[in-house]
Amino acid sequence: MKTIPPPHPNPAKPRFAMLAGACDTHCHVFGPAARFPFAEGRRYTPPDAPSEKLAALHRHLGIARAVLVQASAHGTDNP
Repeated sequence: MKTIPPPHPNPAKPRFAMLAGACDTHCHVFGPAARFPFAEGRRYTPPDAPSEKLAALHRHLGIARAVLVQASAHGTDNP
């Protein structure tokens, strides 16, 4: 099983302004793994990437909305 790298530690702002209401249409939130364990038999293990960091990234980039998608590392149980 492979481990994927963490999110970029210092992303650059785009050279253009996002349109009002811009939406990231596919993003994931991971962790903390101790509270939200990963599925057995998964093909990869992601590092913690909590919602607070995603929100900070979206503010930095000028993204107003997001669609969270369940990643395969959590399996197919969508409680």
